[in-house]
Amino acid sequence: MQAVIYLSQNRGFESELDIQDMISFAQEQNAKHYITGYLYFANNMFVQYFEGKKEQVDALWTNISKDPRHEVLFSSRSEINERRFNTWYMRDWTSSTRVESFLNEYLSEQLQYLSSNQSSFIDTIFPKESKVWKIVDNIGKATNPLEPDL
Repeated sequence: MQAVIYLSQNRGFESELDIQDMISFAQEQNAKHYITGYLYFANNMFVQYFEGKKEQVDALWTNISKDPRHEVLFSSRSEINERRFNTWYMRDWTSSTRVESFLNEYLSEQLQYLSSNQSSFIDTIFPKESKVWKIVDNIGKATNPLEPDL
């Protein structure tokens, strides 16, 4: 199984309704292909995490990366042993709780930092991308999805 996380800049979604339509479509498609994950949108930036079988993840990433409605600024892919968000076909965290918003805003800031190609001494000790995956793990633990949230 694989997981992808990316940060992108909105380039074509004109309204909240456009984003909600995209989320509804993605939830349907992800359920068909057993792709799980979430989307966070704030400050005209998207953070999306999704996971599933390699073939499905590859196909979805191809579609996402070619979509002209946004510009991918940073992405990372990782092999995973088990799903972090087993029942979420595309959780919409755009209007979420304070804790979820805080965690995702922090993740968004880290992804923006990575996309800027800046580095610091601490990055030589702890690779930047490993920090991103640690944050995703913490989001999974903090939210502990027990029920489907489609």
